[in-house]
Amino acid sequence: MPIELKFSYRKRGDGINRWVFWTQHNGDELNQVKSLFPVLRDSTQPDTNGDSQLNRLTIKNLVELLDVQGTCLIQFWAPIRINSGKTFLTTADQPFAFNGKIHEGLWAYRRVSLLTIASVDSTEIDETKRVHVHGRPARVFRSGMPEFSPHVRYYYMDEYPLRNFAMCLGVGSYWTLPVFESSGDRCIGVLEYAFEANVGLDLYSTLDRLINNHRILKTMGLALIPSWLACSQEIQEVWEQELAKVKEALEVTCKTHRLLFAQTWISVLDSSRTQMLITSPPTKYWSEEITSLEFLAVSDLHHVRIGQGLVGKVLSSKGSCFCRDITQLSIDFYPFVPIARCAGFTACFAIFVRLNSACHMVLEFFLPNDETLDRNPQFLEQAISHNSRATSELFP
Repeated sequence: MPIELKFSYRKRGDGINRWVFWTQHNGDELNQVKSLFPVLRDSTQPDTNGDSQLNRLTIKNLVELLDVQGTCLIQFWAPIRINSGKTFLTTADQPFAFNGKIHEGLWAYRRVSLLTIASVDSTEIDETKRVHVHGRPARVFRSGMPEFSPHVRYYYMDEYPLRNFAMCLGVGSYWTLPVFESSGDRCIGVLEYAFEANVGLDLYSTLDRLINNHRILKTMGLALIPSWLACSQEIQEVWEQELAKVKEALEVTCKTHRLLFAQTWISVLDSSRTQMLITSPPTKYWSEEITSLEFLAVSDLHHVRIGQGLVGKVLSSKGSCFCRDITQLSIDFYPFVPIARCAGFTACFAIFVRLNSACHMVLEFFLPNDETLDRNPQFLEQAISHNSRATSELFP
């Protein structure tokens, strides 16, 4: 039986329409979802941050106020816990919004999402002990890191099980963002933006709007950016002289070897004193051959844990690492996979740099896929490493 929805409409200050929909009675959609997934029948109410009715009002206000461009669906994935202790994400009974216009395909995508739950807990462990989860909302909830793809086609099916449905329904660009408590330390849900396929997004404008949305969430006692990740500007000011030297070394190295892109990752500590890496915007290099700069911008929103991706692996080993094709890596191991596929990046080389006993960083280089690399990749790695050391006083 169809569930009755209430809705509100307003025209934003920039002239863009915004429709917000929500169920009249809390539990209407969730009860239907429980009938489809027996595992949820022995469960508590959606667990976001206290009283569920208050949460529905908060989410309604949130999706109504979010600053976004283009025609898109905005919906919230809330955690629901079953008595065995497992946690799933669901959009059931969570308010959702259409920005720009009510798009038939995006409305169908919403209905498909209602018939989907995402397992936050480990559901399969293979011989390499790598943990698998069901789809992108669960990955974002677990990692606390956003995911962005210029188009859903850059995902593989095991990374985004709804990919084919999404493409058939006209979904193009795609954002999934973690929502934190106001302290920025605990993820309590996931925001999903599904954009109409023919909408051309200005990524830098979108990132500016994301920062504005972070301010909006702060007024609601929530956050889009972890508290420790927001301190990158502070770190850059402290390291201003060192970063200037690194920038010079990057430019010389990249021009000498005709590299596509390079950037630095700075070592910081999160709120639990765990070591992480964040990028440093002043120390990036990109060649004119790059047709997509999404990778450059999106990397500024991410942190990398020890052992995660090439740079995290290098931070752990304090050495260097080479990968011939990063687009084939697991998205759980390397969250930038969709962006790398869009940018056309394949071969990557990363090297550890110690500034002093307390400060160190990782340099990440993206190599051209040409005959030189095919013939002797180790020679090119050694040449890059040697050239970097020769042009910077930072290397031991």
